[in-house]
Amino acid sequence: MHRKERNQLIAGAAALLGLGAGLHLLDGWLHTNPLAASLIGAVVVDLVGGRLGLKWSDQEGLTARLKGLAFLRGFGSGIGIALAVVVVAALLRWTTVTRGSPSIVGLALGFAAPLALAARDELLFRGLPMALARGRVKDRWLLPFVALLGAAPIVLQPGATLIGVVLAVCSGGFYAVCWRLGRGAWIAWGAHAGWSFMAGAGVHGVLLDAWFNDGVLVPAARAHGAVAWLAALLFAIAALGSLHWASRPRSPK
Repeated sequence: MHRKERNQLIAGAAALLGLGAGLHLLDGWLHTNPLAASLIGAVVVDLVGGRLGLKWSDQEGLTARLKGLAFLRGFGSGIGIALAVVVVAALLRWTTVTRGSPSIVGLALGFAAPLALAARDELLFRGLPMALARGRVKDRWLLPFVALLGAAPIVLQPGATLIGVVLAVCSGGFYAVCWRLGRGAWIAWGAHAGWSFMAGAGVHGVLLDAWFNDGVLVPAARAHGAVAWLAALLFAIAALGSLHWASRPRSPK
């Protein structure tokens, strides 16, 4: 690595640390309004990251329709993992599932917060580091690194649990794979938002009503119980399965 590139990487890493620290302070300042903190954070990371080479997509000329389809593809995968956790938990009698009581306000709030939080965290913990490391660090090192990076803020939170950190690493690994396979943020953003919505408001009254006997899934810092370990396992399987699917040889048409 040339000296100029090394200096650029160091400057980018310093900016990443500064952004992370600033957003951590913002979360504390706006602790009574996490939606506003996430929205402001997402805008700040997008603006600063854009100056450091962060892009929502590496594919030039991607239409709004294709962006939307990529987001929905990811959103569906996030919801699918959350539903798989609920189904397995119900089969093991860790929870009893009943129909939820959806409302327009509940759906709006249930969707808005995960969308903002997922955008901020994906840009900060996956998109920006991957942009800084583009062409400098190989994926076999980069993907595990950004998976671990997403768990760093959880370690700093009071009352953080071991499984909370493990779940953040496993889910972060899956989102990192989504970034790489989707060549940008759209699938990863959708997957993160889909999981956050369904594992939170979605199964707690908005669409379904499933309260686990012993365990919590979100927020990740307070995740605990067998159900959280199950979620971490499913995320790990999804990440490894996606990598295997992407690397399999394609038959000529």
